[in-house]
Amino acid sequence: MKSKQYLRSFLFALLPAAFCVFLLLNKPLQKPPPAFNDWKTIQGKGEISVGVLQNGIDYHLINGKVYGFHYKMAENVANMLNLEIKYLAFPTYWDAFYSLLSGEIDLLAMDLGNDAQSEVFLDLTTPVSFSSYVLVQNKDNLLLNNNLQSVQPIKDSSFSIKVPQLSAYYEQALWLMSKTNMVLDLQTSPSASVIDYLNYISENQSVVTILDKKIMLTCSSLYPTLDYSVELSEELPFCWAVSQGNKTLLKVINNALGKLKSKPQYGYLLKEYYTAGGSNSKRLSRNSRKIPNGYISPYDDLFKRYGQQYGIDWRLAVAIACRESAFNPHALGKYDAFGLMQFLPSTAQHLGMKNFNSIDNQVKTGCKYLKILKDKFLKMGVDSADIEKFILTAYNAGACHVEDAIRLTKAEGNNYRQWSEVEKSMLHLADIKHTYKVRLKCGLYRGNQSVKYSKEVYTLYLHYKNLF
Repeated sequence: MKSKQYLRSFLFALLPAAFCVFLLLNKPLQKPPPAFNDWKTIQGKGEISVGVLQNGIDYHLINGKVYGFHYKMAENVANMLNLEIKYLAFPTYWDAFYSLLSGEIDLLAMDLGNDAQSEVFLDLTTPVSFSSYVLVQNKDNLLLNNNLQSVQPIKDSSFSIKVPQLSAYYEQALWLMSKTNMVLDLQTSPSASVIDYLNYISENQSVVTILDKKIMLTCSSLYPTLDYSVELSEELPFCWAVSQGNKTLLKVINNALGKLKSKPQYGYLLKEYYTAGGSNSKRLSRNSRKIPNGYISPYDDLFKRYGQQYGIDWRLAVAIACRESAFNPHALGKYDAFGLMQFLPSTAQHLGMKNFNSIDNQVKTGCKYLKILKDKFLKMGVDSADIEKFILTAYNAGACHVEDAIRLTKAEGNNYRQWSEVEKSMLHLADIKHTYKVRLKCGLYRGNQSVKYSKEVYTLYLHYKNLF
């Protein structure tokens, strides 16, 4: 039995090399161009694509709002570099690695250690944080104590150790087995996330995993049955990464990280996300049962139903509801605006809404109105790729002002089908140096707030698309 388990562990140790061979065999024989964007290319585009892990520490939603240590760190770095940021969320390291190597993203903003697979695939940044590795085990059936000795007489085969594939935790698992001379059933999966492992261990007493301590400090309140007191290392650096060979981007990111870590906000983020009893830990504990896992809001099923009925992406409608009312169906706003979608009573009546207090009616009427706006602007010939931006701005400003901006864009000889051009005209609707060229049906209008609203809700919508 032991010889078979040794063989299994040896085969698992070959996984990083096997992955390299897989990538090489799926590439053409001629030398391909680098599958990454260097700094000059990214700077020219004005946008950087960042991969993050979807979990309760790195990147997640609570009550429709986006939180996460690496999410906030990447946002700060992008702002320092004057870049827009596009997030791609991944459930596992495997998915994230593949996306970076294929050139889909520019930067991995997640905890990466200096291990074998990182050396093969990646160029690591300067450290983003430090933490020790810990053994995570069920309190009802401990495997090892702080001296790495068996707590009770056990058969090696009775325990399995699960770690995420292509993570720094894998090498720690091999080290632990070597250090203790225990032959555990080492299991990895390309489809399981860190949270999946925590959930599994909390329900299974004969399974352990390895994580970094700062993750457990945040998650401990959610998993009271788990013990993480056995430390397996001193504090070690955790880094971000770019594709191997992308030296220009690596230099720029390192410079930005160095500046960010010298600012007070870096310390605030560490305290918020990586301390027991920190604000992120409290948020997770407070909301873990408030909204079911896999939902953005308590009303997702309604948004999905009426989104499908009216041909609207339900996540767009949810993003509006989050921004307008924070999912409060009884919210009251300016000029008697009410409910999830903050309709004015006159607008609600015009759309045929009768029972203002009905959550079902609020969601239905909201999706119906978005359908009307969508049809209006598509009929005017706007680019369908930009339709959400036209809809969001019209939702805030009123369709009439957006129509005026489209007419002004035409009058100035610009492409009225593209939102980037119409957005400029929205900002000029109060400037007579521009508006003299066209008769405004709805008069002068300061469009800066509506443009800001559109950007904020569209960004939230993209996060929802990432996660759902």
